[in-house]
Amino acid sequence: MATDQDYIDSLKARIEASRKFIEPFTTGGMRTGTRSAGGEWVDTTQQWIDREHDTIALYERLIERAQRRS
Repeated sequence: MATDQDYIDSLKARIEASRKFIEPFTTGGMRTGTRSAGGEWVDTTQQWIDREHDTIALYERLIERAQRRS
């Protein structure tokens, strides 16, 4: 049976993995974007980074709630 600490550890691991994954994007080493059929490439890197930061913030809030329960 999983405990609150297991849950917290899992979220911390996800945060660490997310931070490592987005690092090349935040430093400008990598870009991401979209292209519609025959259209121009549109850089969506910043929007993607913002969503990842929102996800990290959510994980941090979930950790805080779990720690208060413990």
